[in-house]
Amino acid sequence: MELQAAARYRLLDELRGLDLISMMLYHGMWDVVFLFGVAQKWYTGRPGFVWQQSICWVFILLSGFCLPLGHHPLKRGAAVFGAGALVTGVTLLFMPDLLGFFLTGEKKSEYTETTTSMLYNPTTKDWDWQTIEALGLPKKIFLPIDRAGSLRGRLRVLRVGHVVAVRRGDG
Repeated sequence: MELQAAARYRLLDELRGLDLISMMLYHGMWDVVFLFGVAQKWYTGRPGFVWQQSICWVFILLSGFCLPLGHHPLKRGAAVFGAGALVTGVTLLFMPDLLGFFLTGEKKSEYTETTTSMLYNPTTKDWDWQTIEALGLPKKIFLPIDRAGSLRGRLRVLRVGHVVAVRRGDG
């Protein structure tokens, strides 16, 4: 019986690994299409959508299968949720845009961070206003998008005698 359980866990681990590889390939392709501008109709059409949904649903189904296999699923779920909330809180506190605001006084959203927010529309190259409206979020909190490498604004007069250069984004 122990051998069967080990084989079952191995199968679940292999399926998770394959789904992770599929997700990495999908996101790599997203970069090729939307960041580098290489048009791929299959990716932006139904086949790309089916690929995306298959990744999501495999993760959801595997999570459902694996839940009863753990010893303390509620405790583990609470810990994972808490860790995610902590990461989200820290991300909001240490926004790359904050330094630019302090140095220039200009409020803008940095492009790289904007594209990872899930509220960016790569087709219009702007905020996904339809999703934002559907979520009931106030439009005024979504600042103009600042492209990587563009000038943010004039440097404020600082009381220190140093010039500061800031590198933003992935580039």
